[in-house]
Amino acid sequence: MPDYAAWIATYYFALKYIFIVVAVVMLAFGIDDLFIDLVYWWDRIKTRVFKCNSDLYIDTPEDFPSKKEKPLAIMVPAWMEAGVIGKMAELMAGSIDYENYQIFVGTYPNDLDTQAEVDRVVLRHPNVHKVVCGHPGPTCKSDCLNNILEAISSFETEAKVQFAGYILHDSEDVIDPLELRLFNFHLDNYGFIQIPVYPFARRWNELTAGHYLDEFAELHTKDVPVRKMLSGQVPSAGVGTCFRRDAINKLAESSDNLVFNTDSLTEDYDIAFRLHELGTKQVFLRCPSPSAVSTDNVGWDDNARKTICIREYFPETLSTAIRQKSRWITGIIFQGYRSIGWKSRAILNYFLWRDRRGAITNIWGFTGLFILFNLSILWVYEWIFPNGYRFLTDFSSDPIIKGLVYANLTFLVSRLFHRAYFTGKYYGKTQAILSIPRVIWSNLINFCACIRAISQVLSTGDARRVRWDKTTHIFPEVSERIVGDNALAELIPGYEDTWERDWKAHDSMEMTFLQYLIFSGKTTSLEIAQLRARNAKVEVVDFSLNDIYDTSTESIPSYLAIKYSVVCLEASPSELILASEHELCPATLAIISRKTKRQVRYKITKPGKVTTAILHLYSGNSEFSADILRIPDEQLYLTCSFKEYLIRFKKIHPSIIAQATAEIDSNNQDIGKILVSKNVLSSSELTFEQFKYNSINLPGKKEEAERTHDYA
Repeated sequence: MPDYAAWIATYYFALKYIFIVVAVVMLAFGIDDLFIDLVYWWDRIKTRVFKCNSDLYIDTPEDFPSKKEKPLAIMVPAWMEAGVIGKMAELMAGSIDYENYQIFVGTYPNDLDTQAEVDRVVLRHPNVHKVVCGHPGPTCKSDCLNNILEAISSFETEAKVQFAGYILHDSEDVIDPLELRLFNFHLDNYGFIQIPVYPFARRWNELTAGHYLDEFAELHTKDVPVRKMLSGQVPSAGVGTCFRRDAINKLAESSDNLVFNTDSLTEDYDIAFRLHELGTKQVFLRCPSPSAVSTDNVGWDDNARKTICIREYFPETLSTAIRQKSRWITGIIFQGYRSIGWKSRAILNYFLWRDRRGAITNIWGFTGLFILFNLSILWVYEWIFPNGYRFLTDFSSDPIIKGLVYANLTFLVSRLFHRAYFTGKYYGKTQAILSIPRVIWSNLINFCACIRAISQVLSTGDARRVRWDKTTHIFPEVSERIVGDNALAELIPGYEDTWERDWKAHDSMEMTFLQYLIFSGKTTSLEIAQLRARNAKVEVVDFSLNDIYDTSTESIPSYLAIKYSVVCLEASPSELILASEHELCPATLAIISRKTKRQVRYKITKPGKVTTAILHLYSGNSEFSADILRIPDEQLYLTCSFKEYLIRFKKIHPSIIAQATAEIDSNNQDIGKILVSKNVLSSSELTFEQFKYNSINLPGKKEEAERTHDYA
């Protein structure tokens, strides 16, 4: 019979030397991690004990409003993101506490579902733009971003604007309302800005999704800030990244206008190193968030709200996590080594080594767990059979092994402590405790991802040939309600098929579809107001134009009234009550509140009522204002603003009007003059269009406008 005991003894004798090799390597990694830990804690001690300024934290949110808003462009690549991108864009456009920005969503010609979802958001938010890439998808994220940059360049030419910053986001991101204010405040000093990413918390038994919490909490609270402090170089997370205009221009000049490297699966990591090589000053900003804009409906908790950061859901299944991480490993380790190589600065090479050591640690860590499992079996065997073979004697009697065990055990305790500490810092005590057993699951995922990445590189023969592998995204559940005038379907069943055809046959240029519905008796102004108020969960209000003259002009700056189409109904030292024809998003209310230094509530009134009031209060033309007052109340729904007129009669593209509206401020609140200053309209064209606009708003003046159509 075979001597099984001898075989087992031989196996564990070989395991002893494998253990020594693995333990030595893990000891080196432990010392490496200890260095980063010590730098972090020295900074904290220096800050707390010696009252020095921290190198890891920047606390400036109270100064954000003092900085004039620069135009910013947000770039969101989207391939097969139907069900996600619409919610993301809608929430982002409705919650950002900033005014001068545009959102560009990159889609593909063969992804019609995603395009349709973006189209619906574009109809509601004119500062959201759909970009269709030149090639069918999937290509890669870099290619989509390059297409978005081309579309932004075209928009800049048409809208006569130059964006000061370009911001990266993914379709599953939930962004902090103050993010753009943070970027705007620091863009003068930094060409590349990165803010933290903290995944949404998950249930205790969701190990795969949960291990992302642990990794990002430690990475973006300790590792990346220490890296910035020591080397000046900051890796991009691919989301929550802002590039200053000159940084993008440098990249374009150095790469034949292909800003994002299409040969890299981790274009964010690649672009951060390229910018550092080009001398762009980089920063990782961890800043407290005092935001007054509520985002409770998408899962912001008290801890997470302390920092301006990106929140999102990461993969929750083992297979998707392995696919995502294998893409990261391929891009950072294998493609990064080929495209970035090594640098002349030792400290930079040290962090490049830390980036690339994952090819070893992911396998070595799992091997260590395998050895530990084997030794555990031996321990159980010897405990059950005390008179049997003593396999562990060889391990326990060797002083080298003893030393390695104690040293690595110390470093393991340190690692578990730091993982739990940083996880608990943002997710609470329960997640901190759960982070300890999740370390094992994390090692398994990273091991499998590393093996998959190595296999892909070997099978293709070149890391650059590994194909982009999309991760399926999910978006937090937000409160569902019918928004905007799409809610008319609830009021008038079948209107899309019947009434819209009648409207177009009548003359779509004469009035909007909503105005036509009221004009033709399908509904009333009051019913529209009631429906909008019910959706917004606010009250309906009616008012006299003369009654609000003093209240509105004294309580709210004219440029805010014109910009956001609101008038003030009631005012007290602490609160304003506004009237609007449409639902106002939380960001708009927060902006008005900050500008007026009062709490703000609003009510919804009949279509045309606020537009008419603004023309009466702020037109600057006493004759026109007097004529406005003579419009019968039942005809007020036909009144439109000048910017609505320009869009309805297709004089100017809605996106250009949106950008001009974003630039309205206390010094420049005339949309016509802004368009003239941008050379979108000439002075004579503006005069003629304003004449026609006044004519369509005032009963009895249409014929006069038609007689003088050649006025210009």
